[in-house]
Amino acid sequence: MKRFEKSIYILLSTCITVVFLLLFMIIKKLEPFGDYSLVNYDCQSQIYPFLCTLQNKLRSGESFIYNWEGGLGDGFLPTYFYYLSSPFNLFVVFVEKNHIRAFINIIIFLRIVLSASSMSVYLSSKRVTDEKTQVFIIPLSCAYALSEYIFGYYHESMWLDSYMIFPVILLGYDRMIKDRKPMLYILSLVYSCVCSFYMTFMIGVVLVLWFILDEHESVRGFFNNAIIMGISSVIAIGMTAFSIIVSYIGVTKTHVSAEPDITHKWFGNLFNIVRYQFPLSSSINISYDNNCANLYCGIFVILLTFLYTFSNKINPAIRIKRIFLLVFMLISMNESVLNYVWHGFHYQIGIPNRFSFVLICIILITSYEALDCVDDIKKRFIGVGIALTLALTILTYFYSGFDSQYSVRMVLLISVGMVVLYGLFVLLRTVAKNRLISIIFAVFMLCEIMINSYISLSAEVFTAGRYDGVLADTEVLRENISSAESDQQFYRAKLLGTTLHNTNNVASINGVQLFSSMVSNNVLQFGSKFGIFRTDVSIDENGGYEPLDDILGVRYLYTNDEQYTSKIGYDYVDSLNNVEVYRNNNALSLGYGVSNDIKSLVLDKEEVIDNVNGLVSSMTGCGNVLEEVIPEYSISGDGYGVEFGDVDYFYSRLVPVKSYDQSYIQVEFDVAETGRYNMYMNFSDYGIITVSVNDEIRRYEFTSFGGMLSLGSLNENDRVKVRIQPDEKSIGDSDIQPYLELRFLKINEEEYQRFLDVLKQNQMVVDLISGGHLEADVNLAADQMLFTSIPYDESWHVYENGTELQTQEVAEAFLGVELGEGEHRLEFKYIPGGFYSGIIISIVSWILFIIWIIITSHIPSAGTKKGENESDEANG
Repeated sequence: MKRFEKSIYILLSTCITVVFLLLFMIIKKLEPFGDYSLVNYDCQSQIYPFLCTLQNKLRSGESFIYNWEGGLGDGFLPTYFYYLSSPFNLFVVFVEKNHIRAFINIIIFLRIVLSASSMSVYLSSKRVTDEKTQVFIIPLSCAYALSEYIFGYYHESMWLDSYMIFPVILLGYDRMIKDRKPMLYILSLVYSCVCSFYMTFMIGVVLVLWFILDEHESVRGFFNNAIIMGISSVIAIGMTAFSIIVSYIGVTKTHVSAEPDITHKWFGNLFNIVRYQFPLSSSINISYDNNCANLYCGIFVILLTFLYTFSNKINPAIRIKRIFLLVFMLISMNESVLNYVWHGFHYQIGIPNRFSFVLICIILITSYEALDCVDDIKKRFIGVGIALTLALTILTYFYSGFDSQYSVRMVLLISVGMVVLYGLFVLLRTVAKNRLISIIFAVFMLCEIMINSYISLSAEVFTAGRYDGVLADTEVLRENISSAESDQQFYRAKLLGTTLHNTNNVASINGVQLFSSMVSNNVLQFGSKFGIFRTDVSIDENGGYEPLDDILGVRYLYTNDEQYTSKIGYDYVDSLNNVEVYRNNNALSLGYGVSNDIKSLVLDKEEVIDNVNGLVSSMTGCGNVLEEVIPEYSISGDGYGVEFGDVDYFYSRLVPVKSYDQSYIQVEFDVAETGRYNMYMNFSDYGIITVSVNDEIRRYEFTSFGGMLSLGSLNENDRVKVRIQPDEKSIGDSDIQPYLELRFLKINEEEYQRFLDVLKQNQMVVDLISGGHLEADVNLAADQMLFTSIPYDESWHVYENGTELQTQEVAEAFLGVELGEGEHRLEFKYIPGGFYSGIIISIVSWILFIIWIIITSHIPSAGTKKGENESDEANG
């Protein structure tokens, strides 16, 4: 086939995808054409906020080394390489902040379009025996670009670059093995690795399998090819060593490093996986059921895969290996150990079977090869293929049903009808052998993909802009307050009352909250031990309380929840529209002198109250600042029986007795003494907590396993009601024994003030802070430990007069430096682990890449391998 004709198919595949997506954006009024968006789930909670931070850094020229906007401060490079390192994201520097969501929509769709292009380039490179087959490049490329994987996981947009480039990597593999030209393989692998080292690991696994199952000329040829591939792969990894090493070290500091060993088990019925290959399948965005996968890329691939096994044109050994590979990947989606390996020795949580994109790609390639062979398949075998496809469809229906927003019977009828229709097209093509039949066949395939994609994508459109007002107001208030009060010292702030995670990143506020797979495990453990609401990948803003806010230097609260905020004793500052601003006058500096007793502090994960009081005591020698109060409780609710624990405070195991949509438990008590109160709640699952004082809602929080809440000022005889509505997953589940622990704590004002007075005497004054570099002065009255509310990381280096000081971890989470009496001028520098070694390895590898390309240009081609499709280019 001439190159011009191949280019036409590539162009048509790309243009059809462009037109489809552009029309969809206009019809559905997606930003920038309306007020709707694809920015939701992780894309809303992580990609969008982190892009705001990236934009700030690009425009200000601030270092990528460190970021103070979340998690009390965190190394930014691992976050960048995990979420944002796609070259497309760099263009955010040219976008206004209020258009970043529209920008995300556009670059998501741009990657989808380029996925069609890359698949069409790969398919057009394969030599076919029948030119009529070339027309199928269009529907198969569109099927790859518009698969259910894209619409299920579009919100993880950092994965889409690897999805987009994977066919190019396979094309590079072919050129490397056949023609000894490894440049495309190496560069495409480098691109994928830079954009997502995590997805590239999965690509690496399938490349190894692809190579092992490939046909090699001889044993010697196998080892020669292995050497070429091994050297090329190592060079590609080395070229991206900087991002890999920095990211890997960053990952080792997260909760992932503490994951338990995985043992063999089946997730469930294998048909529960297969069902997602049928039309009208529901996209999986977030799911804690491992027994599912985003697989749909056209029902025709099932029939064509069965027909592939009957082709006489393809070497039987190749066919067996290919089917083995497809079955192996399908089994891996349902077996725990294999699944664990595919995910980079990581347990899939919430987003199951992320490697299903490689199965989609390979099954579409297999379908293309099958279409080139159907003319020579005997009609009885075509009949067997149709029968097997129908049998699989019916068995899936009976053993699993179809996961769809539509009637399962409707899905069954549509699926059976389409299998019969495609079977007729295959038979017609074998009889008529007419290009028109192939064109009509391809058009029907394309229609199936387009209709299903429109339905699936429509379900992912969300109303945009529901956070714009509060975030815009917060940014204005933050600038006005900082300017009016000359508040140039480093401080932290909280933005409460929104449901968007990482609001501090969007509003450019130095904060506590962080929702990220790269959040430090030190910070998570600190949150657990000190009663901050948290999950395995997030630490929450809303759970702050006195004295923790003071210790962490939280000076401002921006909120639309004045019912709570006006009661906690912070000073009202200003308001704009619905945003109120309060100042915490007791917020401490980023660092301050504390007693050396803190070095011997031992924390208990289960005893939050003792941890708080123990920290206060070890810092200052003060007594308990939190004193427990045991009121007389009354309990009510529905859906549970209550079994009390043998303790003074409220503790109960909750025994489900019924399944109600609104099951709840409510605890009430009267306040015995006026004062400021906190409430510690430990709940066994996700749920919603509502705290009312005299029937007025004081706190309304979504909680994951509980934490400490500030209730603010309460008066004698105030009636407090605490209502817990558990997450629906826990209702009636016999494997879960829910429990609830409530403890009410009054602040000892005398000890609390004494604690603050001691710490305010020796505060650090920060006069320069920029990314991972800060300079500060501190004057200590005695030999003390300088305690900083900077999360401990061995990457921090502290210098005095050019001499590096020994840092240490204090309170099991924070950076401390032991200093002597007197004045100290300190310089803090953050140098990520592997920073310099990664740069050196990358530079050396780029040099080796150039040398390797020169060397391989003199290696003769491996020649044509018998029985395997070749590229047109290899045939001149």
